[in-house]
Amino acid sequence: MSSKDKVSIRPQVTMLSVLKYLEYETWFALAEFIDNAIASYLENEKA
Repeated sequence: MSSKDKVSIRPQVTMLSVLKYLEYETWFALAEFIDNAIASYLENEKA
């Protein structure tokens, strides 16, 4: 697998410090990430 096939999902430290002040649950963030990934795949499947 080339580096072109990999995507980093690790948030930066600054992002983590902001999230603690939001009413944003970890499970919701993960669900949103998965939903966005599936939508992106379906929209670009032919590419």
